[in-house]
Amino acid sequence: MRSPVTVNQFRLSMSSWHAAAFGSSLVLCAALSFAADQPGPAEGDETITPATELPAKLDYSRLIFDFSWREPLPAGASDTPDATAGALASPFAATGPIQRGFEAPPAATVSDQRDLDARIRRYSEALGTALESTGPYSADVRETYQALGLSQQQAGLHEEAIASFESAMHVDRVNGGLYTMQQIPLVENIIASYEAGGNVDEVSNFEEYLYYINQKSFADNDPRLLAAKERWADWNVQAYLKQGNRNTSFNAGPAGTASLGSAAGPEFVAVQNPRNGSYLYVPRSQMLNVLNSPGLPGAMGINDLYMRSSAFAVPPEMMMDERLRRARDLYQEIIDHPDEDFQRTRERDVELKLANIAFATKREFDALENRLDPGATSLQQMSTAGMPNSLVTQGYTRNRERLEALAARLEQDPSSDPVAVGKAYIDVGDWHLAYDRGERGREAYRKAIDTMQKGNVDAATIAMVFNPGPLVPVPGFALHPYSRGFLGLSGAEAQAPAGYFDVELSLTENGRARDLRIVGAAPEAPQRLRRLLLEYLRNHAMRPQLVDGTLAREVPLRVRVHYYF
Repeated sequence: MRSPVTVNQFRLSMSSWHAAAFGSSLVLCAALSFAADQPGPAEGDETITPATELPAKLDYSRLIFDFSWREPLPAGASDTPDATAGALASPFAATGPIQRGFEAPPAATVSDQRDLDARIRRYSEALGTALESTGPYSADVRETYQALGLSQQQAGLHEEAIASFESAMHVDRVNGGLYTMQQIPLVENIIASYEAGGNVDEVSNFEEYLYYINQKSFADNDPRLLAAKERWADWNVQAYLKQGNRNTSFNAGPAGTASLGSAAGPEFVAVQNPRNGSYLYVPRSQMLNVLNSPGLPGAMGINDLYMRSSAFAVPPEMMMDERLRRARDLYQEIIDHPDEDFQRTRERDVELKLANIAFATKREFDALENRLDPGATSLQQMSTAGMPNSLVTQGYTRNRERLEALAARLEQDPSSDPVAVGKAYIDVGDWHLAYDRGERGREAYRKAIDTMQKGNVDAATIAMVFNPGPLVPVPGFALHPYSRGFLGLSGAEAQAPAGYFDVELSLTENGRARDLRIVGAAPEAPQRLRRLLLEYLRNHAMRPQLVDGTLAREVPLRVRVHYYF
């Protein structure tokens, strides 16, 4: 992501502007940089022997950092971590990652291309026979279309497979109606083939069609429709996280990973009010209209520039990705549904999913306003703190109230498990800390610890509940960049790490990493990964450490961070 433009930098680049029209407190964030795109060497890198670069074809959009190991492994020990070590309970785990349609058979099954070709010929011939003998809408024709499509899909003939599946769908719709549930497996296989071809728009269309089938098939109070709503909402959130924001093109990579964005930069410019720190969001295409206005007189120039920008500014709600808005509305419909079984079993998970949307939105605006840019100069970092926009503020307040209400309701229920109550208050503490409300966060954490202690939960269990890993990005329930959940992967999937870094740091009670250094690494660890890891640890709050049953003000840690692609 590009560095923001201070007025001094901008003056050098736009000589036609009068220097008196600007002061050093105005910052145009993220999109108009004339400074170097790359930050200097990352802190701690100078202590490491340069690593061998991995091939440039590595897919950094699939990068995962695993923070579950507390110490570097001893010599000779296995370097493959348990996939469940330090795993956090995610609200998305209840429905799982969105995985539709065809799963490739073992390599031994598909390696013989001649066998696949023979199967495709056999099903094609059987299809012709069935069409002649039983007619175009028979069950035999439908099953043969499906079998042919599966074989074509396994052979990588995805266009042909989609055509076969759609033909089978047509038979189902003629015989069972437009919204027959029988077509769902076929739709899922169509989605799998479109995903294989990278056709995001068609994947989205057919995912929506799946939800539409359920919507037409079940009554509003049917729990199957609630489940379909949640799956459709989950898919929208995960699609947004994988693909980035369609509405604003904040970055070309996955949402929230600003450092992986396109060199072309975002499509909006954040213009900061020099008096109160609030932001306007102006389309890049309109900035020339803003900047080419008549001479700005004297000291009024800064405020005049901000006021001129307001005529072109886009409200934060409009900048929110349409998939997040859709998911937010669907989750809210589920929560508003008067179903006691749901309230007892699913309400908390859906509330956490709603909070995850608010946090993802905050993270995206943070990136746009350049608060997460490691290349920012000292002057920029000391400038007026940004005032959160209404969307971020409302998201914090609304979800704080809901999380607090969930925790209070659990606490008041005499049948509640004290660990469950403690986790609910940990969620509240995480939420405050993620929004830089340190004292409020510590108060909620102390409440969680006290509740579990009074409930006779042993100290070891409390410690594991509070710190399931040495570094837990907050909120612990959210989908964070470089995590399995962020990419729609389950935490239990076995995967050998590509390498590791050994990191030393001090973690404060506010969840901030100090004295951060990489002190060891796998020989093949790319320099780019070092920068991304250090950038992430500097700019994301982590849950503080529990030591002897109390929150520690600051704790030194040595952590082995495995990375995956």
